[in-house]
Amino acid sequence: MRIFHFIKYDEHTSPGDLLPRAIGETILCLDLEDSIQDCFNPAITPELKKHYRKCFVSILRKMNALHTGIKLGVRVNAADSTEYSNDIDALAAINFISVIFLPKTKGVEQILDLQQQLMKRGVTYDEIIPVIETKAGMNNLEGMVSSEAGHLKSVAFGHCDYNLDNAFILFFISIRGGTGHG
Repeated sequence: MRIFHFIKYDEHTSPGDLLPRAIGETILCLDLEDSIQDCFNPAITPELKKHYRKCFVSILRKMNALHTGIKLGVRVNAADSTEYSNDIDALAAINFISVIFLPKTKGVEQILDLQQQLMKRGVTYDEIIPVIETKAGMNNLEGMVSSEAGHLKSVAFGHCDYNLDNAFILFFISIRGGTGHG
């Protein structure tokens, strides 16, 4: 079984912080997408992403230089986002990563585009994992997994964004006076 462990990181994260977390076949993953944002002040999100992208590159360069054999992964921003090309630039700065999660994947075309961009930039990887988080992605899932072009080994499902995209309301909150028993 493969375990994908998404870890918090910043400019102070060192290989020594990561090595104890790499147990067995665990793939340590860093996030460049939804965990890097300021929901209360979205205007600063691009600067946050830029900062954490630099941290990501620094950490991966250090880990790759140690030749530990630890597998590392990343969740990039969605292919149709303004941050996506910056994430590709960051990947080009490190040249190799084990796993790339492609969030909000809507079809095989986005996977093929990512593969092509990585090839042009000289980035090698073991696997791209599309994350199905939209109605379009779910509707096109069969085409993604049956396409030989995508060479998919795995698919992830992002239930939170999928529910948002489909306007599913998961929790009902009722505020009542008294004890809450009616």
